[in-house]
Amino acid sequence: MTTSNPTDAVAALLRKWKSEDVRIGSPNSRKRIEEFEQAHQIKLAYDFTEYLFNANGMEPGIPHDTDKNGYCFWPLERIRSATVELREPQMCATEVELANPELAEYFIFADYLQWSWAFAIRISETNTDTSEVFRVDGPTIMPKLASSFAEFIDLYIVDSVRLYNPAANS
Repeated sequence: MTTSNPTDAVAALLRKWKSEDVRIGSPNSRKRIEEFEQAHQIKLAYDFTEYLFNANGMEPGIPHDTDKNGYCFWPLERIRSATVELREPQMCATEVELANPELAEYFIFADYLQWSWAFAIRISETNTDTSEVFRVDGPTIMPKLASSFAEFIDLYIVDSVRLYNPAANS
């Protein structure tokens, strides 16, 4: 299934989560999203904003805050740049690795199996039309997984091999 419409992609994502009894975080207000953008001096792309208007990631809870495959989509208050996230002591990133100025453009919004790896949306101050998604393996940004957040949702819904092996062509 390929969805080019962000609204349809988000609706499909929410249906998947509901079918798996994933607890979905309450949607964000326009004000909350604007505050996030102002705090980080960025402008989110439409498809990612549409997602945040409809869900605030997966709600923490018992027994877990993941889907059946171990993916955890973070609430807006946890989303942060790779530079900030990778400074956490458990990430073991070196100062040389963290000096990569590009890391500031990657905002991590989800992880797999308690941070075996994560997923980041590339947000640029200058290009707000893009919402490219990349896999993050520690301080390493892997090749692009999807050209948009909506395309990433499509890959996630079908549990595409590309999520596990970014070099795969299927």
